[in-house]
Amino acid sequence: MTPSLVPPEYRLTYADWLALPDDGPRYEIIGGELFVNPLPNARHERISRELGEALELCLSGPKRGDVFYAPIGVKLSNEDVPQPDLVVVLAKHKDRIGERVIEGAPDLVVEILAQRIDPSTVAVADFMSSEPLTAHEDDSLWQTIRRMSAHGVRRMPVVDARGSLVGLLSVDDILDLLSAELSQLTTLAIREQTREKEVRP
Repeated sequence: MTPSLVPPEYRLTYADWLALPDDGPRYEIIGGELFVNPLPNARHERISRELGEALELCLSGPKRGDVFYAPIGVKLSNEDVPQPDLVVVLAKHKDRIGERVIEGAPDLVVEILAQRIDPSTVAVADFMSSEPLTAHEDDSLWQTIRRMSAHGVRRMPVVDARGSLVGLLSVDDILDLLSAELSQLTTLAIREQTREKEVRP
């Protein structure tokens, strides 16, 4: 998420977003700043429908996830509530599907460019965060997990002392680690219980 340039006292929040009128335009809050997008045209809607149908086909039988169409809010933080054109949430992350919004980072988001924009002129720098949230390779794992949870991110770049990228930490990596550790503890507990039964008179 891009650092906000709006002074803290003027930043809008998720509560403000919920209070916005349902009058047609798509309202988004990014870094505490309000952005109002006009209604999409027919071509935009046709492309959105075709992409959505293709995604639904990929996720069908057995049910692997859900595709949501705009307007659907995505609460990334208290000051970041975008409304992408399409949102995909996999079945294993269905707990992120809230009553009003998607809570946290979806598995996939799609934004459709306006017809007048030449895709070859659009660069990654136009969308990326200038100061992305990162972890240092010597940071505590638990501290990093808490930061990821606080910022609602599922992946965090890991950098060295020079700021060079050395890896990527994901929630799936953490779950795999915790699962392995818990499995070892379970095995140890069963082994100890068996040994205690054998030595008891």
